[in-house]
Amino acid sequence: MKRKIYILTIIFVSFFFIPKLYAQTDIQQIESLFNMGKYEEAIVISEHSKSQTGKMHFLVYKCYCKLNKYANAKEYLIKSANTGLSQALYELGKWYLDGGMDEYYEKSDTIKAEEIFKRLFSKDDSFKEQSLYEILNIYEDKGDKLKEKTYIEKAITKNIGYAFFVKAISNENGERGYEYDEEVAIRNYELAIKYSELEWVKGEACTRLGILKCKKQELGWAWSWKTASWLNRDIQPQNVLEQDAAKLWKEAISHGERRRAPYLLAIHQYETIENYSKAMSLFRLSADNGYSPAQCKMGKYFEEGTFVAQDFQEATKWYTLAANNGDGEAELHLGLCYEQLYRKSNDERMLKSALKYFYRADKHGYARKVIEKKDKDGYTTMKLVHPALPLYEEGVLNSNEYNKFEEWNDKVLASLAIDSDVDIDIPKLGSNDKYSYALIIANENYLYEEYVPYAENDGVSISKYLQWCIGLPEDNIHIVKDASLNKMRWEIDWLNQIINSGLAKRIYFYYVGHGMPAENQQTSYLLPVDGYAKNISTGFDINDIVKKIESETATTYCFIDACFSGGKRKEGMLVQSRGVAIKPKDTEPEGKTIMIMACQNDESAYAYDDKKHGLFTYFLLKELKNSMGNICLGNLYESVMKNVKQTSLQINHKQQTPNVFVSKSFDNWKSHKLK
Repeated sequence: MKRKIYILTIIFVSFFFIPKLYAQTDIQQIESLFNMGKYEEAIVISEHSKSQTGKMHFLVYKCYCKLNKYANAKEYLIKSANTGLSQALYELGKWYLDGGMDEYYEKSDTIKAEEIFKRLFSKDDSFKEQSLYEILNIYEDKGDKLKEKTYIEKAITKNIGYAFFVKAISNENGERGYEYDEEVAIRNYELAIKYSELEWVKGEACTRLGILKCKKQELGWAWSWKTASWLNRDIQPQNVLEQDAAKLWKEAISHGERRRAPYLLAIHQYETIENYSKAMSLFRLSADNGYSPAQCKMGKYFEEGTFVAQDFQEATKWYTLAANNGDGEAELHLGLCYEQLYRKSNDERMLKSALKYFYRADKHGYARKVIEKKDKDGYTTMKLVHPALPLYEEGVLNSNEYNKFEEWNDKVLASLAIDSDVDIDIPKLGSNDKYSYALIIANENYLYEEYVPYAENDGVSISKYLQWCIGLPEDNIHIVKDASLNKMRWEIDWLNQIINSGLAKRIYFYYVGHGMPAENQQTSYLLPVDGYAKNISTGFDINDIVKKIESETATTYCFIDACFSGGKRKEGMLVQSRGVAIKPKDTEPEGKTIMIMACQNDESAYAYDDKKHGLFTYFLLKELKNSMGNICLGNLYESVMKNVKQTSLQINHKQQTPNVFVSKSFDNWKSHKLK
């Protein structure tokens, strides 16, 4: 009898545990191969494994994703999800919701996604909170407030932190069917911090709770929701509740909330005691994470010389970021900073920038100063003074040609403030082409040669189109303004390393600035901002650049808005050449490379003043905008060439004909898509 029991035990162990042991060994081997980047070998191991598990299927799914074989990836993701693996279910739900992933797109299926997230929500594991987030987003998009509230209340019975967080926001704003009640909001934020397993929820809840605690102070100052701080605040001893708020903001930062929390901590904890060093470091953290009030603070520090040396150029950098985020007051300060730069340099570009932002600030209700006057009855009246008025009275920018300030404002300042049509409503397609990389060099301000109008604007716009329209991740784009020779070498080497690593499938290189030829006409040079045209050793040989960025495994697209012949601006002319004289030999790329140049080598590349771009770059951007990046190279070149040629003859009365050079091995380049 004992012998039979022993034999049955061995059979039981062999049947149930040995396959699991083998499966675990296979999974460990597959994980090891995956971490080493040996994806195909990992897939082979899985195919020969005797025990197929959900975790193994999920690893195979990740391998196929790395190999960009998304149809196979989806097949194994579904297999893994069918075993009930929560991570696979969540990924599959996101797949249906987003309509694929990375470069693989299909029609989204919100119904399937909702079913999967509901299934995950019913499971008691770490994905229930993430699934709630997705469910509430789906119902919010549908406008189904009743279901939103139902799931919030269901989740609260399960002590899910995100549910308390959403309810707190609803209490704070009186929405989603909840009454406005700040005391209840405070309690719910506290519960969100206690129960949430998501760091970003904890961080945001700490930030919001700190603001509510700070608001409870009875100090008589006006609260500003825009900056989440007290207006016209003097340095005062800190209130107990404010100290509690500061602790919460510190906790928020520890949870990764680095937009508002550092700013609030700086305002309420460190500026009040004049610890500007600590305050500035926190403002910088917040500003770097896109919070416009903090960007304004950084600008103000440099504008006024608080704690740091006064630097109007650095101030404009921070104010520009805030203005781009819709901060109207930043536009006023941008105008003031550019005015100071103009008065120091007498540079007309600084004057035009000042007037541009003064006009915009006025439109948003920001005046340079307020004049108070008393009438004969003793009543005080206040008048807002347009920030550009003093400059008008000084006679700058042909203002003496106009009888009234309003006429000058409407006819001169308005045109300065208008953005080009290619700089607004840029298509944002949301794709994420992580295997593409770009280097953008925009050289505008030369030390020894004439500046290149709108070069910086060209580079910034190209960067936006590559990110939003073509689909490159922001981290994959390097944009360099006013690059020295060593900086250009450094960035070209970065691109070369990316290519040699095998990471890249597409390389985009854009240059705007001066070009120059060698006297023997055998090559052409791109001119760094510290170079000068009479000495080729101060330039960067374009052939050397192309050799470093061309590849047999990646497609390389080069766009050069520079020329190698030209002159200088004459008074009254509205065009500006971007080069110096002598016709060089054409560049001959190799690999799978296309180069589109702004003009023929004996022509000039002009600026397009009305559009605030180079003529070539403007029509390049226009084609990208009209096609949303979905355009063949042949059509792109033909359209840009035709428009540049016609427009140059119309406005400059001179030829500018874009040129194209394609490597011999780049077959059928005309039908090749840009993205």
